[in-house]
Amino acid sequence: MKRRRGPASTTRKSLLAGHRRGPSTAGAFPLVSNKGSTPAVALPWHPSCGILFFVSTDDETEQTSVKPLEWVGSARDDLIDFPEAVRKEVGYGLYLAQTGSKAINAKPLRGFGGAGVVEIVVQHDGSAYRGVYTVKFARAVYVLHCFQKKSKHGIKTPQAEIDLIKRRFLAAAEHYQKEYMA
Repeated sequence: MKRRRGPASTTRKSLLAGHRRGPSTAGAFPLVSNKGSTPAVALPWHPSCGILFFVSTDDETEQTSVKPLEWVGSARDDLIDFPEAVRKEVGYGLYLAQTGSKAINAKPLRGFGGAGVVEIVVQHDGSAYRGVYTVKFARAVYVLHCFQKKSKHGIKTPQAEIDLIKRRFLAAAEHYQKEYMA
């Protein structure tokens, strides 16, 4: 039986032309959109599932805005101590948060009233790693805590970690008021 090559395969090739698969692709680049005159901007591939995300823009020259990333306490040093695969996964999730999207492995952290505090959950070699950030502030993304979950009581985040995240959230709110609202 012959494979039929039609417009669908041509469209897929034209949309993906020149784009390498892998998390090392940096930045966004304009692509042809099939929604009339609205161009699409492609963000890099997701490292674990190979999904390419599209963000629609109103103007051809407009780029996806990236919010600054602020680190609270030892969060950055803790993330650096993670295995490389985990660092890449958490880093990509933080990049998506900076662009206004949400990673597929990110979920709201309970006890913070809504989806303002989010945790990225990564399973690696039988261990669970978490990166916690907040998007409650309009002009910046704050990374509150990165840790390896060691609790043997199911999937619940240990209370000591929750208390540390709450203290760091208050410190982030104070920093935001001083640096971004002044």
